Amino acid sequence: MTINPYALSPVASEQPLVAELVDQQAAWTLDFTLDLDDVLRWNAYFRKKSPAMRRQFYVAWGVCGFAIMFLVGLVPWLLLPNQPIEWPAMAALAVFAAAAWAGYPWLYRWKVERATRAVYS
Repeated sequence: MTINPYALSPVASEQPLVAELVDQQAAWTLDFTLDLDDVLRWNAYFRKKSPAMRRQFYVAWGVCGFAIMFLVGLVPWLLLPNQPIEWPAMAALAVFAAAAWAGYPWLYRWKVERATRAVYS
């Protein structure tokens, strides 16, 4: 028995996919329902367990961290080379940068889930 997984996709349908697979040779029947929450959960599991997806996430997180360090570390000295350093402003910028870098995993998951939801609904 062959099953086409693309034929079972819930793309552009509001109703959950209800299917019945029957194999006459093995004498079994499988009934299942696939809705948007199932697709989102599978996508989250795949993002968490796939080595390629994890590598993509960590590379993007590293690039984000490097860009934040560059902005916090060099841009004030490049834009204002002859000005005294305002340490309270630099400390506030560093705290904001650390919060932005720490919040990247949450933002990444939110954006990917939103994109997945847009594809399947």
